[in-house]
Amino acid sequence: MTISTFAAIELFMAFMLGFILYASTTTYYGSERQRELFPLLILNNMMCLIADALIHSLNSGSVLINRLLDLFIIIPFYGVEFLFYEYIAAALPSETKFIKICRKWVTVLCLFATIAWIIISYVFNDNVPPVFYYLGQLPGWLIILLTVVTIIRYRNELGRHTWRYLLVYLAVPAAGMIMRDFHFNGNAQHLGISISLLILHLFVHRRQSESLKEQAILLEQNRNHIVLSQIKPHFIYNSLNTIYYLCEKDPSLAQKAIIEFSDYLRGNLDTIGSDVPVPFERELEHIHHYLYLEKLRFEEELNVVYDIRDTDFTVPALSVQLAVENAVKHGIGRKPGGGTITIASTSDDTDHIVTVSDDGVGFDTTLLNTPSSGKTHIGIQNMIYRIETISSGKVHIKSAPNEGTSVTIRIPKQF
Repeated sequence: MTISTFAAIELFMAFMLGFILYASTTTYYGSERQRELFPLLILNNMMCLIADALIHSLNSGSVLINRLLDLFIIIPFYGVEFLFYEYIAAALPSETKFIKICRKWVTVLCLFATIAWIIISYVFNDNVPPVFYYLGQLPGWLIILLTVVTIIRYRNELGRHTWRYLLVYLAVPAAGMIMRDFHFNGNAQHLGISISLLILHLFVHRRQSESLKEQAILLEQNRNHIVLSQIKPHFIYNSLNTIYYLCEKDPSLAQKAIIEFSDYLRGNLDTIGSDVPVPFERELEHIHHYLYLEKLRFEEELNVVYDIRDTDFTVPALSVQLAVENAVKHGIGRKPGGGTITIASTSDDTDHIVTVSDDGVGFDTTLLNTPSSGKTHIGIQNMIYRIETISSGKVHIKSAPNEGTSVTIRIPKQF
């Protein structure tokens, strides 16, 4: 068996599509339906390429073998046209009446063309009369026309770049069909489809890269927002009001409060845009600044107990601070007569453990994962995010209404 140049090219393209098929099963940008359809597009075209290459190489005198190979060309070819229309429909936000009608016509044309070509192939063998041959091409061209109309009609929904790439996808196999109709040596439309699939894969890969970059930018913006959100206007206003009244009542205490307030703001601003963990002692110092100012405001209603037994580790900046702020604002601050916050640190064989507990009003922990909670527990949510993403740590929250709250942070020692 000798392999012709055209058959060798088809086998090479089938081999290349195999790599794309593997890539599409591991990662793919698009809807769930598109992720299902793209591998099917590749598989159908690979069948066409391999069957056509065998026809050009075997030169078999067996009518049965030739007809079987024809089946592996005809059925997958119209399968590609049907699947590509489905692929476009899956890219749209919703299924319109126009899409439903076109999908029915595409399905009917694909079935009609497949059955017609099978009958023609078996009746006329390789000597198909020109009139039947060109009539047999009509369904394929009608499907392409319906697909083009759909792409142009919904170009805004598909996106500026996407609809142009989809038209390019159609243009290359259409050129191959024209070459076939002028009796070019081989079914050039299969190679055209292969090239289109390569183009579509590159486009999808590019879109995926752009999406990942956008997500990275969004993540960075969210990180900055998390930190900036901790510089709470109400806390700033309350602290400034406290300092204002101290200026007349106790000027020396007011000066001390200004220094503490300045150190607090500096600690927050220094962490913007940074995911570098800080020593726990530094975090603890920032907590001291915060609690000093809150103590001036709440006076005897806020009591703080420290039980620090382990400081030789790092934590995400402002992570423990978030737990303390949440305890003051939502725990002690809402309890008549105030209460006590306890900050403790210790360690076991595997983790460094920090606990922030209060005897405040407590809350229902099931509300943490419900949208209805709004911004009530955003401090806790931000703390969990920073602990888990930066330090690979874990956060356990124990609370109940009127029973206080205990937040336990575990940082792995190998971190």
